[in-house]
Order: sequence, then structure tokens, then C-alpha cells
Amino acid sequence: MSWSKHRIILLLFTLIFLVELWAYYSGHICFKPIILSLFLYSILLALGSYFVGMRYYAPMINRLPKADNSKRIALSFDDGPNKTALPKLLELLDKHHVKANFFFIGQNLERNMNLAKELHQQGHLIGNHSYFHKSSFPISSWAIVRNEIVTTNSLIEEITHKKNVYFRPPFGVSNPIIAKVVKDLNMTMIGWSLRSYDTVKKGDTLFEKLKKNINDRDIVLLHEIEQNFDVIDKFIEYAKQQGFTFVLLSDIEIKS
Repeated sequence: MSWSKHRIILLLFTLIFLVELWAYYSGHICFKPIILSLFLYSILLALGSYFVGMRYYAPMINRLPKADNSKRIALSFDDGPNKTALPKLLELLDKHHVKANFFFIGQNLERNMNLAKELHQQGHLIGNHSYFHKSSFPISSWAIVRNEIVTTNSLIEEITHKKNVYFRPPFGVSNPIIAKVVKDLNMTMIGWSLRSYDTVKKGDTLFEKLKKNINDRDIVLLHEIEQNFDVIDKFIEYAKQQGFTFVLLSDIEIKS
């Protein structure tokens, strides 16, 4: 059995909690250490849920695997397909002969199936980003989480004619329920190593963030935001000048 960090921490805190209870009822300690342990455990749960790099509840791919004599990055775009912005983004990527990874929201995909088919035919990758992308997704039941992922997978597979294995949780938030559903469906959770914050950063600020933080094996998180396409254009040129190549998740051997 593959043990997640959460299971290990849970076992550790359970042992500590039992020892503290024994010490409390034996009159050796007051109740405060028990409260402190529960508080620290709650903090770890919150941090593990929010920060994708911790891989707290389940394996999550946040960086590309190492490759000899090659500087590789993966561009990923969340929340589409946007029927207005996506065609322009595809033109931009085609101009640079770059393929990218798109994590689509199911309801957006259902409204724009023909556009997604065109994207797939051009050689880009389509992954699952839940069906509704609601803020309640991280606290939803097993049945809701599974239904959203399965429904979106069905839409993706209608386009690609092959099983989809890539899932990026909304907001990058994971928990034991999401981890179990993804594992049961034999899927791989995809995170990121470079978060652009392109929903709030624009223009030169966004470009400088990408330029200063890009590293080999990065998975870059972006969105289909038309006003940022000039920055993406410049960033792709810069990355190429620095010797980076752009890859799809399906082109590499991923080990979680």
C-alpha cells in the first residue's frame, strides 16, 4: 500500500493523542497539550489541502521528470474552453509551434465541443478540471466529486477517443475524498510548480514573474485570458531563447 503523507501524519498524531489522553487521565499533564495537538493537526490539514507541492493526501505531479541534456517545461491552461479567447490562443501557440496542456471545466467543454475538437486535432492535450469548478468542490461528497470527474471524462473521451487520465483539482485543493476518487479511477493528479497568478497580474508584472521564476521541469499554470496573450507570446519567445522546449504531459513518462 502506498502511504500518503496524510496517513503517516494521522497515525503519528493518533499515537500522540492517545499518549496525551493517558497522561491527562493519569494526572501528569493538563488539557492544553491535547488542544494544541488538535490545533496543529488542523493546521496541517489546511496546508496540505491548499498547497499542491506538499503532495499531502495523494501523489500529485508538480514538476516534469528529469531529462538528460534537455530543458523542458509544460504550459498548462485552466478553466476553458473560452469560445472567444481560445481560438486566438491556439493561433498564438501555432505561430510558435508549441503544444500545451488544457484542463477544461466540463460545463464549458460541453458548450464548446467543436472548439475542443479543433484543439485536440492540433495536437494539444485535454485534461479534466471538474465539471462545475464550484468553490464547494473541495468539501463535496464522494458521489459529487466522482460524478463531476466521470462526467467530464466522458466529454473528453468523446473528443479524443481514448481514456483520460489527467485531473487537476479546482484551486489545486485536494483532500482524502478527492484522492480516493482519483485513485479509484486510475487517474493522475496534476499540479504545477510555477503559478503565474495571471488572474491578478498583468502586463510587465506578469512577464517579469514568469521570466524570473522559470526553471527546468516547470509545469506553468496559466489561464485563457485574452489580455495576457501578448505576455504569453513574449514569454514563449524568452523561454525558447533560454533553451527550453515545450512538452505535453502525454509525451513524458510520469511517475507519481
